[in-house]
Amino acid sequence: MTKPMRQDINLYKPFKNPNIDSWLLNWKQFWLANLAFSVFFLIAYIIFSISNQLLEKKNIELSNQAEKLKNEFYAVKKTYPSIFFKKDVAKTIEDLNKEISSQEKLLQNIVNRTFLSSLLITLSHSISKDCWLTKIDINNNSSDIILTGNGLSMLSINSFMKNLIKNQFFKSYILNINHIDNEPDPETKAIGFEITMVRRS
Repeated sequence: MTKPMRQDINLYKPFKNPNIDSWLLNWKQFWLANLAFSVFFLIAYIIFSISNQLLEKKNIELSNQAEKLKNEFYAVKKTYPSIFFKKDVAKTIEDLNKEISSQEKLLQNIVNRTFLSSLLITLSHSISKDCWLTKIDINNNSSDIILTGNGLSMLSINSFMKNLIKNQFFKSYILNINHIDNEPDPETKAIGFEITMVRRS
């Protein structure tokens, strides 16, 4: 009897040891790679430092420019009445209505137009630098004149009052100080005052 033939078939690939030298860097290549990374990070650090210094310089320039504009704004703000810079619109309108009512009252109380003209001319000559009037009340047939205003300093207010006393128009009046603020207004930086000129009896 013939013995059947048998042949084994190996379906698995033979195991080969990995070639480590094919993918590992040698010491020279390793040091060159480290050097390249070090140079790259050094250049990136230098670029970052220069950019940071430029940004700091730009920030200082912008801060100085903002401070300059702020000072210019406050300088211009001092030349206008505080009513133009109030945040509350309703309060601003109310103040405007009060000022209009005050002006109407002033016109109603003045009978002698010549006196009003002379008074305004005299006040325009007597007013000092950095000092302005916000309200003029004339009562009791021009016997009492109440002047309300603001000044940027006590020196300017004192100068205005001295000019009033020296003026011939007020030689028949006595000057009384009703009120002077102790501290400047936080918004306008001005010192408010109110004085009364009373005709001598």
